[in-house]
Amino acid sequence: MEPTPFGEHIICGIHSADGVYRLLDSMITPRNMITIGSGHFGSFTCLSIAGIDRGAVYAFDSEFRSRWPDSRFHERFNAMADSIKEYLKMRADGKLPDKHDSYDSVFLLAEDFDSFLTRCHPPGDDDGEP
Repeated sequence: MEPTPFGEHIICGIHSADGVYRLLDSMITPRNMITIGSGHFGSFTCLSIAGIDRGAVYAFDSEFRSRWPDSRFHERFNAMADSIKEYLKMRADGKLPDKHDSYDSVFLLAEDFDSFLTRCHPPGDDDGEP
């Protein structure tokens, strides 16, 4: 899984067909993606439906934290998760994956939908997997 500026992606709900349809004209997700679920703290789950990554599943950060300066993270989060600290260190060291500007706030969860489903688990299932 790709490092994120928000820690683990937790899905709170999967959108119905009507919910997906209402979000088709979103101006903030990349045009080749549909929003299929929502999570905590402004995160959404997106499915790529076109292009070279068709079928891949991403976490979308609607707060665009990848664009925040480090100081904003430290101001907003007193007890920052280790995974976010690691993200900031990787960013400072230039070790984050290269990606197109339109993907700067989407983070790969799975290469395909089947792999995404195998990674999902119910709340409280503490098996160590996202």
